[in-house]
Amino acid sequence: MTLHANCYICGAPVENVDHIVRNCLIASLIWRQSSLPVSLNLSQDDNMITWAGKNLHNYTLMGYGVVWSTLFAFTCWFLWKWRNKKIFDPGFVFPSNPNYIILLAAADWQHVNTDLAHKPIRSPATLSWQYPAAGVTKINTDGCRSG
Repeated sequence: MTLHANCYICGAPVENVDHIVRNCLIASLIWRQSSLPVSLNLSQDDNMITWAGKNLHNYTLMGYGVVWSTLFAFTCWFLWKWRNKKIFDPGFVFPSNPNYIILLAAADWQHVNTDLAHKPIRSPATLSWQYPAAGVTKINTDGCRSG
């Protein structure tokens, strides 16, 4: 993780992935402030693999219509991202509204992917270069076309 075994954020004696995304002071605060589905309230006692599995297989709808498993994945990603930002950017300050930032990012991602899933599949058009008429010079371009 870093050159030192201690957590760069809270100073805990061991920094590992479990600590970064679950047990660090910042992670604990963010998880406590999130609206955990009721079925996951006790999963903090599980080992890392079981905990992640329960969260990634929970499809409870949360704010903005975001599925919990998506919100969970985004929360872990932001915790990792912000931890690295803090290490490599001395001026970085953790946001005052982390759960809102995470929720908006997850909602954007989910809505884009939902919209893409419902778009009709386009049929491919066969395009090919055609020889110009005699006495005409043709210039190839980057392949853009209209229509």
